[in-house]
Amino acid sequence: MKHAVIRGYYGQHNAGDDAFMIVSAWGARKYCNCGSVYAAANTIPETHGYPIKPLYMAHDFRGSTRLNRIWDHWICRHSANIIFGGGSNFHTSKEMQYCSKLLGLSRHGKHFAIGVSIGPFKDTDAEDACAKLLSQFSFVGVRDRYSYDRARTLVSDERVELTFDIAPLLLTATGMSISDNSISRRGFGVSLCNYERFVGHDKMLESKRLQNVADAIRYCAIKGFLDEIVLIDFNSHPVKGDHSVHQELRTRIEDCVKVRHIPYAGDPVTTMQDIANLQGILAMRLHAAVFAFCVKTPVLMLAYHEKCRGWADMVGMPSWMVKSATQSDFEEIAHGIEQLLCSAPQLPSLTPDDAIDQAFRNWHGIQINN
Repeated sequence: MKHAVIRGYYGQHNAGDDAFMIVSAWGARKYCNCGSVYAAANTIPETHGYPIKPLYMAHDFRGSTRLNRIWDHWICRHSANIIFGGGSNFHTSKEMQYCSKLLGLSRHGKHFAIGVSIGPFKDTDAEDACAKLLSQFSFVGVRDRYSYDRARTLVSDERVELTFDIAPLLLTATGMSISDNSISRRGFGVSLCNYERFVGHDKMLESKRLQNVADAIRYCAIKGFLDEIVLIDFNSHPVKGDHSVHQELRTRIEDCVKVRHIPYAGDPVTTMQDIANLQGILAMRLHAAVFAFCVKTPVLMLAYHEKCRGWADMVGMPSWMVKSATQSDFEEIAHGIEQLLCSAPQLPSLTPDDAIDQAFRNWHGIQINN
C-alpha cells in the first residue's frame, strides 16, 4: 500500500493548520491514491475518519529528537509522495534546507507544495535554499500574489502556479455541512494572537493593540452596537496559544458587555460552525478570517503579516475591512466594527464557491504532474 507524508505546521493545536492537515490527507488519498498518510506531527486532531498517523513520538525523552529524525528520514525515503499542504512553510533557510534533504532522500514518486506562501526571506541564504527546494517539487501551488512573484523569480518555469489557500476545501474533504443561521446569528467574534513575541518584535505593540481592541469594544458596547463578545481560541499551544490574550481582553471588557470564551476545539469544522453563528468577527488570526469567508460571516481583519493582506487581495476584501494590527488606533477599529454591524453586510467580491474552485487547482496541478 502506498503512503504519503504530509508536512506543515501540524500538531501545533491550531485550527487553521488542522484544516490543512485534513484537506492534505483527503487529497493524498483522492488524487495520489495513497492508502495511508503520515503527518509530520506528534499529535493528531479530529480527522473525520482519515487514517492519519503521527510521524513523531508524542513524548519527550532523552534521545527522542534523534529517533524522530531517523524515523522521518526512513518514512520519507519510502513514501510515494511528500506533500507540503498549506501555510507559511518556506521562509527560513534552516527549515528549507532540511526539507530539501528529505526530498532528496525519497526514491519514489513525486512531491508537491500546495496552498503555501513563500517568504519574506531574511537573507540571501534563505532565497538560495528556497530556490533549491522549489526545484525539487513537481508542482507548487501558492496562495497569494506576493508568493507567486517571489517563486517565479527563483524558479522561472511552469511548475509554480497561483492557486489558493486550501482551507476552503475543508467541508468538501470532510463531507460536513454548516447550518445556515443567517437569521439567528448572534454575538461578535474576536480572534487575536500575540504575534510579536514569537518573532522578536516589540512586545509593547501587543499591549497597545490589546488596549485599542478593548477600547473599541467598550465604545461600541456603550453605543449599543455590541451585546455579546465571543472570544475564539484558534490555537491552544501552551506558549503560542490565544487563551491568555483572550483572557486579558475579557478582564478589560466584561464589565460593559457579555463575554463568552470558546476554547480550541480540536476540530476545525466545529470552529467554522462557531464562526457561522456570529454576526461578524474581528480576526487577527488569518484563518479566523478564512473560516469567516467560507461561511459568509462579515470580517474585520487586523493584518499583522503580508500573508494577511495577500489573502485579502485574493478574495477582494474592501480596503476598509483590512486594518493594520500595529498602526490602527481604537477609533479606526471601532469605526470598522460599526460599519460591519450597522450597515448591510459587505462581503468580499470573490464567492466561497469560486474560492473552492480555485483551491481545487492545487489538486488538479498534482493530477497533471503526478
